[in-house]
Amino acid sequence: MGLAERFKEELKTKNIFEKSNIEKNLEEQHIQFISKPANEVIIEQTSQPKIEKPKFENLETEIISKIRKTPYWEEFSVDRQKNMIEKYFESKTKNKEYTQNEKTEFIKNILILSNNK
Repeated sequence: MGLAERFKEELKTKNIFEKSNIEKNLEEQHIQFISKPANEVIIEQTSQPKIEKPKFENLETEIISKIRKTPYWEEFSVDRQKNMIEKYFESKTKNKEYTQNEKTEFIKNILILSNNK
């Protein structure tokens, strides 16, 4: 006997569109079931700092994707990898402003991500 057979009679006699006494009592107290969507959403303003995305996140994703598709990437020396990443970064950010520190951090992150498959 499956679940459908076991509850067949209850499903036939119960009107699923009518609110039960429990639901009516909770509604009067302004309490809703968690599984039901809320009619009003109250958002409290907090002074938590926003988490910023890295400045070059899309470029980072793009270059990591290219590196992972290069089967001989690991055969290059670290200096050569660094040089290639630097050239790619410079070519993609010609019209964007960045500091030397941002560039160095970007290259360091890419080297770490590319060698930790």
